[in-house]
Amino acid sequence: MYAVFVSFIELYNNIHDLLASTPSLGSLPRSHNLREDGNRNIYVPGITETEVKMADEALKLFYQAQINNSLMNLRRCIDVLRTNQMASPREDGLGLGVSQTLPRKVPYRDTKLTHLFKSYFEGSGQVLVLICIRPKIEEYDETLVSSSLLIFIIRQLLGE
Repeated sequence: MYAVFVSFIELYNNIHDLLASTPSLGSLPRSHNLREDGNRNIYVPGITETEVKMADEALKLFYQAQINNSLMNLRRCIDVLRTNQMASPREDGLGLGVSQTLPRKVPYRDTKLTHLFKSYFEGSGQVLVLICIRPKIEEYDETLVSSSLLIFIIRQLLGE
């Protein structure tokens, strides 16, 4: 017997639970940290993990996570606008540039994303890669990018 649990996180500057109840537009959601257990597995404590029995249940949670992600992006945009409006004007009359409020580049080995998938990069985990190939000519560019990614992954696995 088995159980399937679903959770969705957004990993931007911080880690946010995309299934947690969303705070109002004026407040920021709670940020989570990465932890390592006794078996050296990396996890995010305190996030919502929901058991699903059917694919439809997982899909509904996925859609809810997308909505919450959109709301967080909206909050970020509002925050950037507020920051720029409150900043002192420059010589050209505009506020501080948006680039000053955006995250800075972080070295590859120091990223939360790298830390989260550490066991996979070290070879002790398993990864399933799904690539969406669409037959429509309008989707050619996206399909080409997906195919290139798949070829890259296969070459890495084969050690080429």
